[in-house]
Amino acid sequence: MAGPEWCIDEHRGLAGLAEVETDWRRLYDETDSPAAWHLYDAFAVYARTLCPDPEGLRLLVLRDGVGARAILPIEERADTSLGFPLRVWGLCWDETWRPTDAVGPEDESREHLLPCAVEHLRRQPRRPQLFVMGQTQADSLVWRGLQQVDRAFEFDDTVEARFRTDMSFGDFTARMKRSWRQPLNADRRRFEAQAGAEYVRARTAEELEAEFERWLTVEASGWKGSAGTAVSQNQGRVEFYREMARSVHNGGRCEIGALHLDGECIAATFCVVTKHEIAEYKTGYDERFREYSPGVVLAHKVFEWACEDPQIEWVSGISEAPWMSRWRPEKRVQRRAYVPLAPLGSLLTLLMRLRYGPVRAAVRALKRSRLR
Repeated sequence: MAGPEWCIDEHRGLAGLAEVETDWRRLYDETDSPAAWHLYDAFAVYARTLCPDPEGLRLLVLRDGVGARAILPIEERADTSLGFPLRVWGLCWDETWRPTDAVGPEDESREHLLPCAVEHLRRQPRRPQLFVMGQTQADSLVWRGLQQVDRAFEFDDTVEARFRTDMSFGDFTARMKRSWRQPLNADRRRFEAQAGAEYVRARTAEELEAEFERWLTVEASGWKGSAGTAVSQNQGRVEFYREMARSVHNGGRCEIGALHLDGECIAATFCVVTKHEIAEYKTGYDERFREYSPGVVLAHKVFEWACEDPQIEWVSGISEAPWMSRWRPEKRVQRRAYVPLAPLGSLLTLLMRLRYGPVRAAVRALKRSRLR
């Protein structure tokens, strides 16, 4: 069990988020390689625009008797893993923005975080039956602490694709197979040979404001618009990205990378840059210009920008679509856990074991057999 010096201090809602701002920013600065969702400004935008119940946010601050060592933001949400909406407490979750990890460096505090957080949550009145942790990197020290929590179920949930860029762009492209590299270079030359061809990298407030509407338009111009999943079709997400572009500047920044032809945007991607990472969130291209492979050319340009910046070691957050394999991603396992908080939670945890064990294996085997 965690020693007596470790304890949880809880803050709630937007006021609580403001109360932990100083500690949050300090912990971010102490983290070697933070992700975009570790940025205080970015999380504050999430809380104001996408969080279903901002005043229901709980900021669990792990303290060691001296100061804050980690912050775990959680919210009440519905988990549909069992085929029906189940009320849980879990790390914040949205299809657009998934801040699914604690804020703070990878040190001994991580091993105390979950035992203390679960003990605190189990004492709360009107608590849900389950707490959900993750998706969080499988090699995080946070999972060691879960071994001290009774009846918890953890499992490998998904894989995150990341692209290493701590090398020259020449070395980066040399890692690609010739069968991929040659046609990509031909696509780049074809685009660059057009009159008015331009690579745009919007980083200042003025540049982002000018490029934002173009990004919204081109992101909705293809299948995303037809499917109803484009950012511009959800006002909450429009405001989220707009506020991100305006607000994220302390410890990170937002960028929009784009391809223009004669002043018309034909492809664009929204990125968040932290200490050592460029995370791409939403990308789209105008299918009228598919002869130039604008999505591929733009992705390759982002890698070039990353390789040219000695501070950037990774590009992440890109789709795991098969066409991304040409850049040889490194894959990191992400884990999830279900922890019972109340009596019925133990039964629900058992059902989750079946759902993500034999049932998942059977479904995947069936899908593979159909593809043969």
